[in-house]
Amino acid sequence: MTSHFKKNLCATWKSVALCVAGAAIALAITACYSTPSVNTVENANAGAKKKLVSDKRIYTDSGTANIADPIEIRTGTTPAGTLKIQVELMNSTSYVGRVFYLFEWFDEDGMKIEMPEVWNPLVIPPGKVESLTDVAPNDRAKDFRLSLIRRE
Repeated sequence: MTSHFKKNLCATWKSVALCVAGAAIALAITACYSTPSVNTVENANAGAKKKLVSDKRIYTDSGTANIADPIEIRTGTTPAGTLKIQVELMNSTSYVGRVFYLFEWFDEDGMKIEMPEVWNPLVIPPGKVESLTDVAPNDRAKDFRLSLIRRE
């Protein structure tokens, strides 16, 4: 091979590599911004009588708080009288939020009811509100805790 041919070959491969890298970056940026934000409308004079729960929050990761922010917590009971919880989470970012969540249940003395720990995945589109509903494992459950962690 002549040195002129080698120089041209190297220049061609560098151009190809730069084009591929540029296309990959463009694709990554497009993927981040391609999910549209969600606008919602709901009844301002809702007929349902909600039983809202006051909450205490402990944030250790502000990123998770932005993609899965609890905006309303409601409580109710099943027809059998077992405690039921519904939490509305809002993604206030411009990107898709991905978290894992876990409900834990406590008896009337505040003691944790032992049960298998299962972290469930949740995807929340930008600007969307998602509802999580869980039913206590038995009628001894009088309280709950919801934990959220960001998944990458």
